[in-house]
Amino acid sequence: MVKDIIKIELISLTIYSLYLLLRSFNSAATSGGAENFMDIAMLSAAGKTHYFPFIDPWYAGKLVNYYYYGSYLSSLVSNLSNTSYVFSYSFMLGIIYCQSTLLVVL
Repeated sequence: MVKDIIKIELISLTIYSLYLLLRSFNSAATSGGAENFMDIAMLSAAGKTHYFPFIDPWYAGKLVNYYYYGSYLSSLVSNLSNTSYVFSYSFMLGIIYCQSTLLVVL
């Protein structure tokens, strides 16, 4: 049981590290087109609010839908660790990639 947990953690850490290594070669916010700016704006809006649902910066002050809860959680971790939203966005993408790969492989 413990060996399986350690094995999964090592695989997860390896996948996450490889993703961040590949992302470091092209880490610009413009590398994914205009959508990265929109995602970072959502992350920033979620981090600067004190309630959920937060105000959507792209929809004339209306509230966001419930599926932006992931942005809210990511911004919460970013605020707790005092990390910039741009760096937090790259780390968040790495975690999503890592967990998706683990779900497919295991």
